[in-house]
Amino acid sequence: MGGVSEHIHLEHDGKLLLVDSSGSGPIIPESGRTSWEGEEFLIRLPTPQEAAAMGIEWNQKRVNEFKLGKFSHRVIHAT
Repeated sequence: MGGVSEHIHLEHDGKLLLVDSSGSGPIIPESGRTSWEGEEFLIRLPTPQEAAAMGIEWNQKRVNEFKLGKFSHRVIHAT
């Protein structure tokens, strides 16, 4: 598996923009969820392309890059 997974952290009025595994959103997290069935994440941060498709414009503030095991990630923090 190569490349970098890129996501955008967009928060407005204390609420974080989240999408489902197919990129549809916004999704509201469910309190008290303790398990899930399947191989994909139920909710996640959107990609910049998914946020743009929702008509959301943003200004980049910073970028965090990190590795989890063999997977590289880039999170754009924006307003």
